[in-house]
Amino acid sequence: MKQWESIRGYLLVATLLGSVTVLGKLIFFPQTSSPDFPKFTFPTTIPLREWQFVQSYAMTLHQETAPAFVTSVDAQTLSGRHYQYLHNEIPLAVEMRYFVDTYLHVPAILEDSTLASRKPDYTVVEVPTGEYAVVKEFGKVHRSACITQYGGTSVSDRMLRQRQNTLPVLSRRFFPWFLGQAPLRDLRCLWVKMAIDARVAIDQPRLMDHAWLDWVQWWQKHYPD
Repeated sequence: MKQWESIRGYLLVATLLGSVTVLGKLIFFPQTSSPDFPKFTFPTTIPLREWQFVQSYAMTLHQETAPAFVTSVDAQTLSGRHYQYLHNEIPLAVEMRYFVDTYLHVPAILEDSTLASRKPDYTVVEVPTGEYAVVKEFGKVHRSACITQYGGTSVSDRMLRQRQNTLPVLSRRFFPWFLGQAPLRDLRCLWVKMAIDARVAIDQPRLMDHAWLDWVQWWQKHYPD
C-alpha cells in the first residue's frame, strides 16, 4: 500500500511539473505561428564511391505550359534534383525530392508521382540503415525511401513517426520546441529514388547496395538544417 502511495505521489509531481512547464511556455514563449523549416537547395554534386559523377540538373516541378502533366507529388515538392553516375559504363540515376510534413508515406509518393493508370508494385526491404521499397519496371530496379533526420530511412508514415517518438529524439528537440524555434517532431522527408539496370541489379547486387549505403550515410551527415 505504501509503495502504491509513493508511486502515485511521483506521478502527481510529474504531472504538476509538466503542467507548469506547458503553462510557462504559453506565458513566456507564446508561439504566434507554427515554426517553418528553411528552404533547401540540393547540392550540384554529391560524391559516391565506386561511381563517377556525370551530371545533375534541377527538377522542373511546375510546368505552366502543360499543367496536365504535373503530378500531385510535383505540387508538394519544395525542391528536387536529378543525379547521374557511371561505373564501368553502367549508369546509375538518383532522384531527390524535399518534402516537409506532406509526403511521409513512400507508397503514396510512388503512386502519386506517376500519371499512369497502373500503380507500381513494391516490396519493402529492411537493412541496418532502415527500410526501402523496391520497384521493378521498364527494365530497371528502383529503390525508394524517405531519408529522415533521425533513424535512417523509412518507407511508412507510421515508422517515421514512431522513430520520432523515441526518448533520445524528443529530448534533443524539446528545448527548441519549448522556445518556439522548431516543431517537436521533425517530419521532413528527403525522398530518394535510385535506379539501375535490372540485369546489373541481379548480376552485381553489391553495386547498388554500396551506392545506397553511401548515399544514405552522406545525407545523414548533410541533412538540411
